[in-house]
Amino acid sequence: MKITSSRALLFASILVYGVCLAQPGFYAGSEEPVFGPGIGLLLIGWFAIGSGAGFSWLANPVLFLVWSFAWTGKRTVALVAAVVALLLMLSFPMVGWVITSAVGTLHEVTGYGLGYWLWVVSAVLALLSAIAIEVSEK
Repeated sequence: MKITSSRALLFASILVYGVCLAQPGFYAGSEEPVFGPGIGLLLIGWFAIGSGAGFSWLANPVLFLVWSFAWTGKRTVALVAAVVALLLMLSFPMVGWVITSAVGTLHEVTGYGLGYWLWVVSAVLALLSAIAIEVSEK
């Protein structure tokens, strides 16, 4: 299999995403990251989809779709999904508060960890991969 720039960007996106899962995502009212490293946010975050900040969690399955579409060469769908994933990720800081318990306790977001920024970088790389596919197919 020939490694193209679009595939290299795709692999980089997946790798950066994997690293983000081992890093703190954000902080809310304490020096400890909420739900530990990013893997905790991935596993638990879907519980908060009904809240403002929880909506951005949907970027995860959309990003998984981007990778799938980019891998199979569905360039237009990959491109649209990549934009959606990135916008969902970038919406997280706009909310400013998060649910931090099963009973719905709200806390203000006081900081963003390396995991959040790597999460965004993974979406940017996925978007660049989708753009590279679009350009190479023309």
